[in-house]
Amino acid sequence: MTQEITRWTLDPARSAVNFSVKHLMLSKVHGSFKRFSGTLSFHPECAEETTLEVVIELASIDTRDEKRDEYLKTSEFFEITRFPTMRYHCKGIRPLKKNEYEIPGELTLHGVTREITVFAKGLDSPVKDASGVIRLKASGHARLRRKEFGLEWTAAIEAGGVLVGDDVSIQLETEWIKNG
Repeated sequence: MTQEITRWTLDPARSAVNFSVKHLMLSKVHGSFKRFSGTLSFHPECAEETTLEVVIELASIDTRDEKRDEYLKTSEFFEITRFPTMRYHCKGIRPLKKNEYEIPGELTLHGVTREITVFAKGLDSPVKDASGVIRLKASGHARLRRKEFGLEWTAAIEAGGVLVGDDVSIQLETEWIKNG
């Protein structure tokens, strides 16, 4: 018997989309996206019927370096005039253990769509805030290889290695508001 699916909207004021990537093979550059939206249809007892859609505005990138942020928006990287958003979509998630989920989905970035998996915790403990709004918290993480999305720019460094790594780590902290 199918359970009632609950619909949720991502609360961007209480959520974060962060990333990190190796720089000079020594350290990591950390950044975030400031503008994004999302919808979630979910019930923990029928996870296979879950749908999730998140859209991130690439122009909202923030690496705490204005010159780098402007460069990342150019045709050398995101090419935001042609590809202004990054979109993640999934249909169905897999419970791993209590309150932990594997969320396989498709990420479209720079005109390329690839499958990536988000590993999430949360989603099954909604709470009512002081104003009566029902909220749901979830955190997650994923990895992607930027070259698989056509984001290939880098430069060799004298000591060996490259200026910008290929592996990108994504960290998510999300809060969802129940619709209706």
